Amino acid sequence: MERTPEAVAVVFEDQRLTYRELNVRANQLGHHLRSLGVGPEVLVGICVERSLELLVGILGILKAGGAYVPLDPAYPAERTRFVLEDARVPVLLTLQQLRADLGAEIPNCTIVCLDADWETIAKAPTETLDSGVGPQNLAYVIYTSGSTGKPKGVAIEHHSPVTLVHWAQEIFPPEECVGVLFGTSICFDLSVFEMFVPLSRGGKIILAENALQLPDLPASGEVTLVNTVPSAINELMRRHVLPSSVRTVCLAGEPLVVELVKQVYQSPGVRKVYDLYGPTETATYSTWALRRANGPRTIGRPFANTQLYLLDQNEQPVPVGLPGQIYIGGDGLARGYLNHPELTAEMFIADPFSSRPGARLYKTGDLARYFPDGNIEFIGRLDHQVKIRGYRVELGEIEAVLGGHPDLSACAVVTQNEGGGDKTLAAFVVGREQAAVSVGTLRQWLGKKLPEYMVPSRFYLLPVLPLTPNGKVDRKILEKLEGVELAAGTDYVAPRNELESRLVEIWQAVLRRKRVGIDDNFFDLGGHSLLAVAICSQITRRLNVEVPLRCVFEHPTIAGMAKQMASLGEHSKNRRPIEQADRNQPLPMSFAQQGMWLLHQTLPDMATYHVPVAFRLSGGVDKERIRRALQVIFERHEILRSALVQQRESLVQQVAAPKDVPFPWLEMDLRAVAPSQKQSVLEERLLEQTRRSFDLAQAPLWRVVWIKVAEDEHVLGVTFHHSIVDEWS
Repeated sequence: MERTPEAVAVVFEDQRLTYRELNVRANQLGHHLRSLGVGPEVLVGICVERSLELLVGILGILKAGGAYVPLDPAYPAERTRFVLEDARVPVLLTLQQLRADLGAEIPNCTIVCLDADWETIAKAPTETLDSGVGPQNLAYVIYTSGSTGKPKGVAIEHHSPVTLVHWAQEIFPPEECVGVLFGTSICFDLSVFEMFVPLSRGGKIILAENALQLPDLPASGEVTLVNTVPSAINELMRRHVLPSSVRTVCLAGEPLVVELVKQVYQSPGVRKVYDLYGPTETATYSTWALRRANGPRTIGRPFANTQLYLLDQNEQPVPVGLPGQIYIGGDGLARGYLNHPELTAEMFIADPFSSRPGARLYKTGDLARYFPDGNIEFIGRLDHQVKIRGYRVELGEIEAVLGGHPDLSACAVVTQNEGGGDKTLAAFVVGREQAAVSVGTLRQWLGKKLPEYMVPSRFYLLPVLPLTPNGKVDRKILEKLEGVELAAGTDYVAPRNELESRLVEIWQAVLRRKRVGIDDNFFDLGGHSLLAVAICSQITRRLNVEVPLRCVFEHPTIAGMAKQMASLGEHSKNRRPIEQADRNQPLPMSFAQQGMWLLHQTLPDMATYHVPVAFRLSGGVDKERIRRALQVIFERHEILRSALVQQRESLVQQVAAPKDVPFPWLEMDLRAVAPSQKQSVLEERLLEQTRRSFDLAQAPLWRVVWIKVAEDEHVLGVTFHHSIVDEWS
């Protein structure tokens, strides 16, 4: 303010405030609030629509030494009243037209209307007052959704946003902050960045109702930096309306897929795209990455003075490449949850890796893994991990692949209850203009990149994806929504005879479809391997005709299946008992094994198909009993003694007797390694075991390493080749 008092600080529609004007008004409000008893550790609610008063109100609260509690006027009145009562707010700032929406009088709360009461406020002094706050005093309390159904207030002290601003000053030069869009709800912590970073750089804040309003703003051509969520920028890109003045795009709050990064860089003005990560409990952001157009998907590294660990279920560090929960500590950490000491103690734990008294870590519930170069890959939420037909599935991975389809502008994948307790994947898509989107093309696209169980059973076409007030995709709505289901890509053809009619009944029952035509494709209707088994079982039970499973895959329409069944002819269920194969003879490889074998001939050292797992064992552990248990499993299961070999023109699995295959056990001792280096050495040893190539012609195609870290601490690492295990996801 002292350097450029006449520079524009805030823009709203056709109104502007200079730094001097903003400072004077905020000082006057600060003095007025001080007269009402506001000071350090006093919470002040602010429920104000997008306006110049919004910035004046927040800065006035901070100047008085108080902490602001943001309330979005768009939120239900019931939620607003809950926050006011839960936070025990003694003062509330609002506008006259919003006063009636708050309903009855709020107990023990003084309401100040920044428009109707401004004549009184303007009589206060204009000098800057001493706020009396220190780094440990509260700056704001943002309420976020709680697992109990009630919002919880995250209490942030002044040192936390200061850490954010210091980082931003190192990363963003002043010219990038000339005009920063403020389009995020003040109840969402991205707003902290959008307010305080431009003010700290002498730039101007350009207010908007939301990021999608950007192209319609009178000052849209003055915006140089946009800070928003990927779903919002994706919509701006779809409409081709991102102003050419925008040089820097900061994206957070949702996974940022590579395809969207490429699209943003195609905008004429964009020079930098940042991927920012951090929960509200760590003051907006904790890690950052400057994404490149063709670079890998990563959230980068933590800020300075920020500690980030990836820990297992026992709160021990995981090796490079293995997933672990993100724990964050450092100067950006929140005080905790307002008036919820038990929840604070549960989520904010003592930092076992720090010697600083009182150091804590926040358990994010997010899953990530380290790349070898130290950058971090975000995987997803622990509680958004779903199981489909026994397989572990991350919805974000499906969305990333589906979102890359050129005919789609947006997508989201959720689970829906299919009846009988079963869950199925449902994809909601938004098509690009004049694009003809069909189930067949989308399934084909996904089928090229994902396993069959990760391909959604149903696809719904929507004009737009529903968003929460914070701009994120509203998954709760999608889980209950059906929308317009995409056509399978074929016209409906009715059954022509009794056999086709009976098959239609079976298909409709198994697939839970109201209408199935004889030319509809089984897989385009949401069919998968388990449902194919059910189809064959129902045909056998109802029609007394035994249809091999391959018939569904080779003839995936009712017309084709009926024709094949007619050629088979009706017959009784003369099923021969399954005969055990001669295990002394070679067994044919599966199709998947053949593919891995062929790739191995070209790239024998590739570790892509290596499946590593590691366990940290503390306390008294009987190594010999563990070794013997693994050896019993090794002797019992033939696949653990199998090799993949070529015999003449055939690719086969060769099963060896236990006595003819060495048990793959290796021991290491790290007790002599210096404590400061032990973790890094441990990770190196595990990574060596993970990357070491297998000879597919030599069993066993798995190995075990037993590492003695200390007298009472061991690590058991096991690496399998994917050709002998299914735990690929």
